[in-house]
Amino acid sequence: MSCGASLGKLILSKTVSCSTFCVKEDQRAERESPKELNTLHFILKESPAVLSFRGNSYFGKIDPNAKVCWVSFPGKYETGWESLISAHVKDSVACVFLCDTEHGLGQHYFPDDNLQQCLCAQIYGERNYKDLGYLQEVKHICTDDEKSERRKRAEAMKSHIVFGKATDKDRAKARHLWEQNGKRASWGCAWFQKWFDRVKTAVDLGQKLKVVFFPGHVGCGKVPWTMLPKVNLWDGIGCGGSQKGEIAKLDEMRRTDRRWDYDEVDVTEFLAEQFKPGDMVDAFDPDQNSFVTAELLQAPMPEDAKNHHDHYDMKWQVVCQKTGKCFETKRLRHATDFF
Repeated sequence: MSCGASLGKLILSKTVSCSTFCVKEDQRAERESPKELNTLHFILKESPAVLSFRGNSYFGKIDPNAKVCWVSFPGKYETGWESLISAHVKDSVACVFLCDTEHGLGQHYFPDDNLQQCLCAQIYGERNYKDLGYLQEVKHICTDDEKSERRKRAEAMKSHIVFGKATDKDRAKARHLWEQNGKRASWGCAWFQKWFDRVKTAVDLGQKLKVVFFPGHVGCGKVPWTMLPKVNLWDGIGCGGSQKGEIAKLDEMRRTDRRWDYDEVDVTEFLAEQFKPGDMVDAFDPDQNSFVTAELLQAPMPEDAKNHHDHYDMKWQVVCQKTGKCFETKRLRHATDFF
């Protein structure tokens, strides 16, 4: 999984074809050298989902009797994620999401007993303190409970959180934390090994692997394993940043073992199977800032997503069962009262 809000845009310093949305191996992302005219420069378009995700830790589930295993999912689509990990999905799920220190947030995995270099070097490479989550700017209004939860998560990540606009002092503190933590990803890389172990179990069980992409971006945004540290992983193309690492590993494994082949799925197609017109759902009503029991009237259509070459904003039309109010929502859950 893995996993954000819009932070900027892709800036090109030379002409590049964007018709396929796919990252080419010969493109290089160099953030700190704007004077070099032949360099492709990036500004984050998506932030890592772990920085904004609402939810609890999830460790995956591998059912020995399942035929399918979902191995990569864009965590920023909370409706899809909540559905994926619910009891409604009987398939295996290899995705993991670690939310606190006890479960592995902010912890690192050092392969081959190399205590000097963790997996962050292979997945994320050398990136600045903001890209790696050491400065978290929360600009929307938060409840006291949400602030407390976000502070707890930032502490686990050894990062600096600001509710509002960051000052030079905030940026200096974040930079210091980044340097102090070896310029590694603040959220850690322990999650990756846990994810890989679960996928391997699913492969050994002969389960069919499935990877979920952004709306209209199926197959796009893939990056070779060796190129991960050199490109913008959060460019908003194809899938999330950590997903790019997962997919790169799957591609590397299937070069020599076809059991690691996977199906590519559009997130709208996944959701279309989960939520159908007439279903009873828990729908988030933005006016009430809470979930209400509602009937689903109309769902986002996969074909609509395919016609968009940028972020597709998925909204469902529902009618509240208590008040009869019709409204659009971006967040659904399977109705707990009708399970």
